[in-house]
Parts: sequence; structure tokens; C-alpha cells
Amino acid sequence: MAADPIAARMQRATEAILESENLTDGLQDAEAETLLNWGLARVEAEVKATAGLDNAAAEARIDAGVAAVRRVMRRINSLVAGRADVEDEELADGLRALVQTAPDLPSAFSADPSLAAGLEAGSGGRAVDRTKRRKQGRSQQIDLDEAITALVERHYKLSDAEMLQRLLALVDAAGRRP
Repeated sequence: MAADPIAARMQRATEAILESENLTDGLQDAEAETLLNWGLARVEAEVKATAGLDNAAAEARIDAGVAAVRRVMRRINSLVAGRADVEDEELADGLRALVQTAPDLPSAFSADPSLAAGLEAGSGGRAVDRTKRRKQGRSQQIDLDEAITALVERHYKLSDAEMLQRLLALVDAAGRRP
């Protein structure tokens, strides 16, 4: 291992993401870059979290984190690229499966605050009425079922970039849930 184990771990984890073409092969360049940056942020957080671990434990943790990030990135790539060819219920099932994997991801949240805003816009661009939700005794967090329904209803109207932003926001929101 190199003199700086974190740097060596970071390089190996980053390469595992960047060298996997099937993570972004269905996306245009700008969307692919957005998804790669999102995935790299999670991998970086996982590597940094291994600072106090011995090499074997760190490598095992990083390998699991990278594998989880790659699985989610493949699903997102597939959902964005293939959304025009699937029925609404199939898309909804894919989104639910994606949300279920979110808690397995390393816990780095996107540095891009517009991702969360994209999900909160819901359908039709209306902001979520948080006051109403509090009065109903619901969490201030985004209702993931409502977000999935709104996304399915609008998926034909969204550009690939908008769809990707909303998927990343959906995964981030699901990852923050207890």
C-alpha cells in the first residue's frame, strides 16, 4: 500500500467507477457526467470513512460501497435510457426497486442542492406544501411514493437531464430516510 493509504484507496475506488462504461452508456455526455459525479461523491465519502480502519477492513468496506454505487448507477442509467419503452407500472416498479437500494449506498449527499429542489418540485413544478404535511402529522421528508407517482406521470414530458435529476433526488431522499 502506498504511503498515503487513503489516496491509494481513493484512486482504486474512483477507477472502479470511471472504468465501468455500462454505468452511463445509455446517457448523453452531460447526463453521464452528472451521474458519474454523483457516484464519485458517494465513493469518495466511503473511502474517507475508512481512515481509521486497517487495510483489510477498509478494502472490504470500499468494495461493498463501490458495488452498491455501481448497481444504483446501472439502474439509473437503464431507467433514464429505457423509460420511453416501458409501461408506467414497469417504470414505477423500477423506481421502487431503486428506492429500496438507496439505504445501501455510502452516505454522501450530492453537492448539488438543485437535486433536492428537483424532487420537491414534484409534478407540474409546484413546490411541496411542507406546512400542510406538518399539520397532517407527516414527516417533512418527501413522500417517496408520491414522488414516484409524479415521476411516472411526467416521465414522457421530461428531458433526460430532468429525469436524471429527479432520479438522483429520489435516491438521495430515500437514502436520508431512517
